[in-house]
Amino acid sequence: MRRSRFILFLAAMAMFLWSTPSMGRDHSERAWAYSNLIRAQLLQMEGADPREIAKLYKEVVEDFSVPQAYLDYAHALLEGGDLKGAIKVLGKSVSLFPEDAKLQAILGKIYLALGKGNPALLHLNRALELDPGDESVYAGLIDFYLQKKNFDAVDVLIKRWEKVNPHSPSLYILWGRTYLAMGLYRQALEKFHRALEKDPDNLEVLQYIARDYELLGEKSKAIETYKEILNLEPSSSTALSRLGGLYAEESRFQEALKIYEKALSLHPTDTDLTVRVAMLLLHLGKGEKALELVENALKSYPKELRLVLMKGTILEDTGKPHEALKLYLEYLRTSPEEPDIYIYLARLYQKMGRTNEAV
Repeated sequence: MRRSRFILFLAAMAMFLWSTPSMGRDHSERAWAYSNLIRAQLLQMEGADPREIAKLYKEVVEDFSVPQAYLDYAHALLEGGDLKGAIKVLGKSVSLFPEDAKLQAILGKIYLALGKGNPALLHLNRALELDPGDESVYAGLIDFYLQKKNFDAVDVLIKRWEKVNPHSPSLYILWGRTYLAMGLYRQALEKFHRALEKDPDNLEVLQYIARDYELLGEKSKAIETYKEILNLEPSSSTALSRLGGLYAEESRFQEALKIYEKALSLHPTDTDLTVRVAMLLLHLGKGEKALELVENALKSYPKELRLVLMKGTILEDTGKPHEALKLYLEYLRTSPEEPDIYIYLARLYQKMGRTNEAV
């Protein structure tokens, strides 16, 4: 599909370049611009250096000013890390093609990402005037106003969006997020369910619904929703982590352990999961297994504080306080700036009756 769009674009450009009046340039110059365009597009497909691609697009836009060439030029500059250059190119393109909604939208989104609210709003609002159906612009503006907690502005945008496309799942997702930000969890849940009606297998919506149930204290419904997510996406780290946490909160420790172990098998480098599994194993009286798990993780991440503290906790709880003390002191020598190690060390000294050293 992507290649076919590329071919169609080249064909359209060819027609444009060869049918456009010379504007002071002969056919050989237009052919040279077209050649650079093809080379740039092919280099993009091959994953070449974006800086080299940008040089070719620069020559294209100097010879023939067309919006798509400016967009591709700016994209190449962005990929090459030249943010300032991309903004300059897009700024020029907007001045040349002020009625092009896509150019206005992209420039606005870049300003938004940079935290420059005024120029972002200027270009995004202009983009909406030119193309009232661009959902990505609505989403960008709503995200901006949500961060500012300007719920009145969000409400105006949502109602405007609803008139344009009342069947959009994205509309109801952002509507629900707005209610979440306002602490109106029931209203948020209703909007998320509306989004789910439009797109029944939308994992993002299901995640919001599950989280909303948690916020409402309806843990059994949250658990069922996370299970539904895992039926659709068995490797979802968020769903596995939250489901395991809910089981643990409900004192369903064996079920929590099973879920966390599955999550860890899918994400073996996740040290947070390693700690959670170790804590459950320790709670279930499987200290040796917990110690083995943490020690294996420490081979890959020897300076990971959470793993060190978890190992120390296991050693303490399995009757090996002197080994825990040695572990803490060794870590302290190499990382004296970590405040948590002092807390664990002081607690251990108190357990061992060495209160003077705890102070």
